[in-house]
Amino acid sequence: MSQGAPVPSALVPPPASTHHEEAPRARTPRWLAVGLWSFFTAAWIALAIVLIVSPEAVEELWTWIGEQPTLIQIAIWIAFLPMMVAIAVWETSWALWIRLGVLALCVIWTTVGFYPNRIAAKN
Repeated sequence: MSQGAPVPSALVPPPASTHHEEAPRARTPRWLAVGLWSFFTAAWIALAIVLIVSPEAVEELWTWIGEQPTLIQIAIWIAFLPMMVAIAVWETSWALWIRLGVLALCVIWTTVGFYPNRIAAKN
């Protein structure tokens, strides 16, 4: 069998470069990182206080969110996902230690995830 005609150079990809250049990445503004972290930290503190002082208020909040139109519920869940997960777990009938553990994981998720120096270091 014969080799055939050579492949035109336009169809052959260039050889891989020996050095890798990263594409420029969008930078998260520092004020936004600090603002998000501060907001969620304050929200977790407020939720902790409400859970200690008046746990019924969390149930009322959960009921109120459930009564909203579907689009509003989706918007609330997207905007406050970690807190909504924590409230949803709190409203279950699971053992208290499991609910507190999941709540702690949600707090860690947002405080570490939104920590300003962590965001700045990634950029």
